[in-house]
Amino acid sequence: MDEEVIPYSARITPHYPNFPEEPKSSRRHAPRRQKNHNDDYNPPNSARVRPPSHRKDGLNPNNRRNPRTARNAYRVRFRKKSTTPVVSNGPISPEEARVRFSDFLTAYEMEEILSFPDIYYVGKLQSKIEVDPNDEYNQGLDDETNNYKLVVGGHLAYRFEIVSLFGAGAFGQVVRCFDHKKKCPVAIKVIVNTEQMHEQGQIEAQILSKLNAKEQHHIVKAFDFFIFRSHICITFEILGINLFELSQQNEFKPLPIRLIRLYALQMFSALEQCHRVGAIHCDIKPENILLVPGSNALIKLIDFGSSCFEGHQKYEYIQSRFYRAPEVIIGTPYGPPMDVWSTALVLIELMIGQPLFPGDDEEEQLAMIASLLGEPPVEMVEQGKRKEEFFDIDNKMCENEHTMNRKPGSMNLSTVLQTNDRYLLDFLMRCLTWDPKVRLTAQQAMQHPWIRMKEVTLPQRQTPSNAKKNLPAIKTKR
Repeated sequence: MDEEVIPYSARITPHYPNFPEEPKSSRRHAPRRQKNHNDDYNPPNSARVRPPSHRKDGLNPNNRRNPRTARNAYRVRFRKKSTTPVVSNGPISPEEARVRFSDFLTAYEMEEILSFPDIYYVGKLQSKIEVDPNDEYNQGLDDETNNYKLVVGGHLAYRFEIVSLFGAGAFGQVVRCFDHKKKCPVAIKVIVNTEQMHEQGQIEAQILSKLNAKEQHHIVKAFDFFIFRSHICITFEILGINLFELSQQNEFKPLPIRLIRLYALQMFSALEQCHRVGAIHCDIKPENILLVPGSNALIKLIDFGSSCFEGHQKYEYIQSRFYRAPEVIIGTPYGPPMDVWSTALVLIELMIGQPLFPGDDEEEQLAMIASLLGEPPVEMVEQGKRKEEFFDIDNKMCENEHTMNRKPGSMNLSTVLQTNDRYLLDFLMRCLTWDPKVRLTAQQAMQHPWIRMKEVTLPQRQTPSNAKKNLPAIKTKR
């Protein structure tokens, strides 16, 4: 007679927790007996045994619900596959994501995802980038300019969903994303994948970390720093429009002087915080000053992509031309005073509706500065690395089409601003000096009477007869 084959489940010895003896009547249920079998062969209905619900001690360790245990890893294989790229009730482990979201993951991502411990979002199928190991541009993940190929619906670090593109520049791209971990929208700066930008991106991250270590009300808040597919990424809060866009909406008409004074106080407060930690912004301009959402009076300073630490200035060509300090143009040492210069020019631009010095090149830029301030000091010219480009053997500005039309000292700031407010004029002229050593510091600027006074004199409205007097033509190229 053939030997009876015992079912596999019957060979599993169930693990019962060590409970104290109790009356049979209080048990949740008694083990079931199978029909047509003797008492010697009486396996349980299931190998999985759960303790009584009223017992909290002595729990079976195999019943713990930990997604990373071997027991649940086995159960994951039988879970239903997801039909959406969003992980509900995330995060999940990369192993579980490979099973549940296999229809959304490329072959490259099936391996890459193992490097990310927490998965929140895997990206829509149509947003996937095809990886080519032989492509010289980061295996096909980057374009010819070394910018990451951002696709709406795609993901960054299996957490952020790409919603739209905010803007792009020499530094890289800024995208609007949805953070599926914190359930909120964020802005992410994806820096260009080059060695130079990697180095600059690390400096930017260091500066932002120092600034965000304490509560800073007028500097953009940076949340996270991470590297994804060889690109440094920085996560920021989302802000409103910038001051250039605000002027554009206002048809480049002068803004109220009280509002400009409020902007000035906030800007110099932000600069004081930067300079206190030894950082120089290096790119103050209207586009890098953003409104706080829901307010036209509160602003924050953004974009530290060109910034550096004092004493570690690396680049000689820096700042946007309209707001470039004279020490940068001439080639003398620069530092925090360059930010004060740029900020003063931004304030003047808000007062007159256009840049004060919209030079087409640095020769014209320097000539425009001289038309307001007169000839630069001889000592400054002598120290300039670019002296021969702009000055003759007698340290006088070289004659050209720009200097012929603009004589040094011919511009009057009072006429340009259409105001006789001596506090305002004194404040601006102390911020706009040839010598950066005698320029107001950010801290001194916040204590100036024009900033601290309760009332200010509003500038006169322009009349048709003087509307264009002493004002350069409007240019939007920066």
